[in-house]
Amino acid sequence: MDERAREAFNQRNIAEFRASGGRIESFGDAPVLLLTTRGRRSGELRTSPLMYLPDEGNHDRVYVFASAAGASRDPAWLHNLLAAPDSVTVEIGRETVNASPHVLSGERRDAIYAIQAERYPGFAAYQAKTSRRIPVVALTLDREASVVRSAEVSVPSTRSGQARSERDRSVGGQGHPSRRRSGGAARATMR
Repeated sequence: MDERAREAFNQRNIAEFRASGGRIESFGDAPVLLLTTRGRRSGELRTSPLMYLPDEGNHDRVYVFASAAGASRDPAWLHNLLAAPDSVTVEIGRETVNASPHVLSGERRDAIYAIQAERYPGFAAYQAKTSRRIPVVALTLDREASVVRSAEVSVPSTRSGQARSERDRSVGGQGHPSRRRSGGAARATMR
């Protein structure tokens, strides 16, 4: 799938997610979230639909997986998240919240990835397909500093030169969370 087709596919999934309150038919019954990060080069908001694994011991934590379907490189959203961890938001269902990301390592990473691969065997296939160790990101949700959605805005895309629609997010109506946040919360997603 080329870049233009991938972008169109993601935009359809994002629209379906928002229209349905958090469901995307092509993902079946799998839990899905929208992860929004700030592009490390463009500075634009980038949204990625990702499957996630809820933390059974903490309802304010979810895990996402930078699988990129087993590609040889990490997905762009992971690079964006690492470059601007305080600019991360997560949409689950109809709720949009700031999130703080933490990349897991060692046995904890392995245990979480094993659970996801057991529940969704595609993740085992992704790991077998690549020589890189697929990163697992824990997202701690900051439900107290919820994000307020405002009207859709049209933002020029630096890649295609065409305008693309994205949601402007603000905390208390004061701009993007990365500019007006106390407490350093961030957001993350998985693919």
